[in-house]
Amino acid sequence: DRSIKPGDVIEIDGTYGFKDFVVESPVGKFGATQLSTAFGMDGISQSGKVNYAIKASGLTVPQQMLPNWSVALLPTDLDLNFGGANIDLDSMAKKTIDTLDLNNNPPLPEDFGDQISADFLAMTPKVVLGHSTVKNGNIEIALEGEMTFPGEKPDASLTVDIAGYEKIVETLQNAAKTDPEAAQYFPMVLAVKGFGKTLPDGRVEWVINAKPDGSVLVNGAMLKAADPVQDDSSDEDDG
Repeated sequence: DRSIKPGDVIEIDGTYGFKDFVVESPVGKFGATQLSTAFGMDGISQSGKVNYAIKASGLTVPQQMLPNWSVALLPTDLDLNFGGANIDLDSMAKKTIDTLDLNNNPPLPEDFGDQISADFLAMTPKVVLGHSTVKNGNIEIALEGEMTFPGEKPDASLTVDIAGYEKIVETLQNAAKTDPEAAQYFPMVLAVKGFGKTLPDGRVEWVINAKPDGSVLVNGAMLKAADPVQDDSSDEDDG
């Protein structure tokens, strides 16, 4: 045993697991044969991490609340991993302690929250989506990416690849013959596939990049151009 010293990193981890998990609702039962959640964090540090994981298999939902054609597309298994990085809780805690004065009312300056928020964002904290999958018997969707906020707009990258995309197209194509809702989705599914890149193993992949200037690229092709630059000088000239 040893005492905790300043600068030590304290890790916190926890997991929960359930079998034959069922939630009753007015529309029926939601359930999973296996369900687990996990949480972990570095504690208070200058470049901390926090991670969450949700895994589920044998997912079921009340089918009476869904169109018949959508049942074949429902996920039965989930493996989701997400969290954050570059989280500076250490500087926030130290600054709060140094500024706190119980002799004042309020104990912290009114603008202290804005100061802490600005310091927190200055470290460019990152939202991270670890390798995650959503799948059923015919389709598997894999996702991975990260996002930061260097300004008001995000700088983000996301990679999505799907095995069995043709099954999605086929299902909607058949349903579109009789279901107006499916008929609306079908052209969208075809358009999305048009931006995709077919990998050697047959999976379809989309690499999506959103830039702080507002532009969005998919597999290197411009999906949305940068936002117009606001020029406020005209108001001054008119004045």
